[in-house]
Amino acid sequence: MSEASQEKRIEILRRTLMVYVVIFILWGLYRLLFRFPVFIEELLFKPLIFLPPVFSVLAGEGKRWREVLRAFGFRKTGFSLSLYYGLTLGAVYILAVRLGILVFSGGTFVSGFSVAPLRLLSVFTLSFITAFWEQIVFSGFMLLRFMHVLKDEWGSVGLASLLFTLLHLPILFVESNTQLLFVVIQLVLFFLVGFGNAVLMLRTRNIFAPILSHTFWAMAAGLFI
Repeated sequence: MSEASQEKRIEILRRTLMVYVVIFILWGLYRLLFRFPVFIEELLFKPLIFLPPVFSVLAGEGKRWREVLRAFGFRKTGFSLSLYYGLTLGAVYILAVRLGILVFSGGTFVSGFSVAPLRLLSVFTLSFITAFWEQIVFSGFMLLRFMHVLKDEWGSVGLASLLFTLLHLPILFVESNTQLLFVVIQLVLFFLVGFGNAVLMLRTRNIFAPILSHTFWAMAAGLFI
């Protein structure tokens, strides 16, 4: 590898990590200082915080509209495969959350559970919005750039998953009232979800798969936790 090529890859990595630092600081401050209705947070404030740093880097690199879409992982190819794997992993997430809750609560796996259709639609919509913004940044923009720079699948997956996990630290400390065990359990779960979604992205090369699986994870958390 030439020195110029190596420097270019290092610069791409530096820009990607700087995007993460900006998002982490701004989103962390927002979470610690403000509290709006969750739909407003996910629909309005999250994209206002997540997207400008990303678009700033892509614009600085001279990316055009189609290149920006590819940078986020939007592709026409592999949609059916993405649908299949996204639904499969999403179902695994739901079953895992359901089983975990029942184990800790002492219930049975087939214990009764019902939810009103409007409540289900509301949870799905919120979950999809949350998954969309987070996955285009982490499984799309960041993961694909890590792969380009590191040339290491598992290293890239691990790094993207770690950054995804750490993003949730501020709100976990706020909501858990500094209960360390709760924070650790939640961080492990976030890492596993981030890891699974990142692997899904690299296997399908289509952002729809991790968005879909993340949607079902968020739905499970919203309905069962």
